[in-house]
Amino acid sequence: MKKLILFIVGIICFGIFAQDGTFDNTFDVDGLAITDLYGYSDKGTSVGIQDDGKIVVFGFAGDNGNPYGFHALVRYMPDGSLDPSFGVDGKVTTFFDNQFYNFTSLHIQVDQKIVTSCPLYNTEGDFLLTRYMPNGDVDPTFGNNGNVISNYANDNLAATVMLPDGKFLAGGKTVVAGTENSILLTKYLPNGALDNSFGTNGIVTTFVNNATLNVFGLKAQSDGKILVPYIRDENSDPQVEIIRYLENGELDAGFGNGGVLSVNFIRVPRYATLVVKADGKFLMSIRPEKYFPPIITQFLTNGEVDTSFGVDGSIEVVNNSAVKLLLQSDGKILVGGNFLNFEEFFRMSRFNSNGSIDLSFGYQGTAGSYVFICKDIALQSDNKILAVGEESIVGADIVLARLNNSPLSVPEFEKQQINVYPNPSDGIFILENNFLSETDNSFRITDITGKILFTGILGGTQTQIDLSSLQSGIYFLKTTNRVFRLLKN
Repeated sequence: MKKLILFIVGIICFGIFAQDGTFDNTFDVDGLAITDLYGYSDKGTSVGIQDDGKIVVFGFAGDNGNPYGFHALVRYMPDGSLDPSFGVDGKVTTFFDNQFYNFTSLHIQVDQKIVTSCPLYNTEGDFLLTRYMPNGDVDPTFGNNGNVISNYANDNLAATVMLPDGKFLAGGKTVVAGTENSILLTKYLPNGALDNSFGTNGIVTTFVNNATLNVFGLKAQSDGKILVPYIRDENSDPQVEIIRYLENGELDAGFGNGGVLSVNFIRVPRYATLVVKADGKFLMSIRPEKYFPPIITQFLTNGEVDTSFGVDGSIEVVNNSAVKLLLQSDGKILVGGNFLNFEEFFRMSRFNSNGSIDLSFGYQGTAGSYVFICKDIALQSDNKILAVGEESIVGADIVLARLNNSPLSVPEFEKQQINVYPNPSDGIFILENNFLSETDNSFRITDITGKILFTGILGGTQTQIDLSSLQSGIYFLKTTNRVFRLLKN
């Protein structure tokens, strides 16, 4: 009942039936699977997808007296139901004392074993990696009885990356003597042992400062180079920087200034995240202090700003905290995060590859829900979007949501060019199309509830669509691969 009430009262669902950005009602009925573990506060923090389409969520659970004291894995069937073949009724929990965790990672190996990582806030602070068998049992062949723990100094994990060769790269910061802040990278072999070909016995440290250092999610490029974004604060002057390492752990002297790139940012930075494109360019989102929008900047492979993107290389993301960036096969950019105001709740935005907002996604490029707070997003093989987090209420449960998304591939997009004008219109719209290959030329018109008002076939290079008989408002025209918002005056 709680789930039903939350859905009816809270959900923001813009657009039409299966329009990109709407919640997928074939997934646990309403697009959201809500899971309780012990009747107390639970949160999902990372999501991964197996080859068979099953979905694994990593997060934390609490019981009476131990808030977030348990690591939690939950596995779902492709339809959003719990997988009874995993753990106990789809759930696996491991007690790790009464601790609170933030950054996490989740990886599905080729053999479908599951590797999780998070900070371990013990007496010093370490990185913790754990590997599970496909049925949810801890894998005793990984590290020490399933666990790998860093023990360099006072370590704090930012993220892990599973490399194409099956090795794992973990990154974050380490603090020596209470003030010496360094970036810390460790590389592990597939069995959890340190990789001695990386740095010194599998470990790389780079001293940054004696003040404040915050390291964020690292990324590996296709050539093996490693990008690590961080914020250093000296004399109350926080600076955003990116450091790039070669595959063996040495600094990449050809990047920025001796391997370090300083990023101009006029506001006080709080968080940063990266995504690497297939051509070697990369996008970086920087979130400033609360109430200011994040900025996404595109960089060339050498670290220079790509001024062909957005306005002089950057775009603003309105009402979205930009927790994570993803790239679609057609080059469009998905931004998953939350709306930050007096309350916090899920937001998803989509931009075209040039940085312009994609108005065919959700409502004017944005979708979301009041029901939950987003912590991670992922793309399924069919391009539907998964978002995981926690309910935006006290005593929250894990929430896994799925959104419709069916982007055109780049070749398809180039073959099909469609324009609609005038828009807004008093009733007569002209749809101009240039189909360079055979395709389904049908279309339909719906209202904002998804009700189909009429259908038709696109004729020749121009089709006139007459909405004169309809009331003023917003309508949607859907072709095989595109959705257009029509505004009738």
